[in-house]
Amino acid sequence: MAHPPRFKYIGFTDHTGYAQAASALVSAMASSGMQVIWEPARQVTCIAPYNTEQVPDATIVHTMPEYFPDYVKREHAAGAHRVVGHTVWETDRLPPHWPTLINLMDAVIVPTEWNRDVFRQGGVQIPIIVTPHIPKPMQPALPQDVFYMRRRLPGLEGRYVFYTIGAWQQRKGMDCLVEAFCEAFSANDPVGLVIKSTPFDQERTLRETGNPQYIPSRRQLAVLVQRAQARLGRAVPPVHHVAEDLIDADMQALHAVGDSFVSLNRGEGWGLGAFEAAALGKPVVITNWGGPLAFLDAKSAYLVSGQLVPVQMEVQGICNCPDQRWAEPNHAEAVATLRSVFGQQQEAAMRGQRAAQSIRNRFQPQMIASAMVAQLLQLPVRSEGLRS
Repeated sequence: MAHPPRFKYIGFTDHTGYAQAASALVSAMASSGMQVIWEPARQVTCIAPYNTEQVPDATIVHTMPEYFPDYVKREHAAGAHRVVGHTVWETDRLPPHWPTLINLMDAVIVPTEWNRDVFRQGGVQIPIIVTPHIPKPMQPALPQDVFYMRRRLPGLEGRYVFYTIGAWQQRKGMDCLVEAFCEAFSANDPVGLVIKSTPFDQERTLRETGNPQYIPSRRQLAVLVQRAQARLGRAVPPVHHVAEDLIDADMQALHAVGDSFVSLNRGEGWGLGAFEAAALGKPVVITNWGGPLAFLDAKSAYLVSGQLVPVQMEVQGICNCPDQRWAEPNHAEAVATLRSVFGQQQEAAMRGQRAAQSIRNRFQPQMIASAMVAQLLQLPVRSEGLRS
């Protein structure tokens, strides 16, 4: 009797979007009756050759492509049938070194049709499998967790709370959000903003001591608020910052405290924070470009137009180049949209419910996992040696 589909899944175990997406997909695969062997992504170590009873139908490496060469070499040497990458990108062009790394694999999984087009146009020649991300199973927040979250965020009681979740990076547009929020509302308006981010700016560093030191994101936020108040010549509503990692219960409480999720990002491969909020029925304000359009539209969210501009990084990295473009959200439109959401809360709630219903209908975990597996099993079984 043929065994159920068997897979090895290699992914991160931290709090990144990569880790969250991998965890949700592995859970869906397992609940669909597939055998899944999980391996945390770390420094690659040698493994013994697979025997007939152990060899996976495919090994999925859910990481950035820079990790692919070592894993594909190891897995093929051990006799893996197929080695497939799973990754994502956020601008209109791939990093120049990515196609060579991706083409080492037998196929690559991406979350959107938009990403598929970007990858193909960027020089990816192997099969590209589009597999949407899966909603994270979330239970309603417990009253005591919501109570303690409100204690961590004093002064928000009775206010309409805008919130966002994301790493502190230029691409995430925290500067765009703070500027728009502070202009949209004054200290007299019963609103507030909560920013859940990484504890440090992931791009900028201090070099005061001769050694690079990451700048606390709390300091970056304080500067943004101070600049906004100076420019506007008035006080602004409360802006809270949550910098530490949150366990699932606390994250659920944050969603419960928040009324509307906002992401004035410059580019998202998917947008897990917005996806999670939309699945919970929260109205979402988001830049009208890139990955989030796979699960949001003008009827289920507030889409803020953006102008495609060359990527100009304040701190240059190896993956972002000036020939890439991302979307600069329209500031005036963002300000007007935030005011509209606050002023027409019933309409906003209706959009949030439409988004939640759409996600429930279109992104069913077992259906997505089964469709991906069917495509993986159609890939040729590797019998030759390593690609040169």
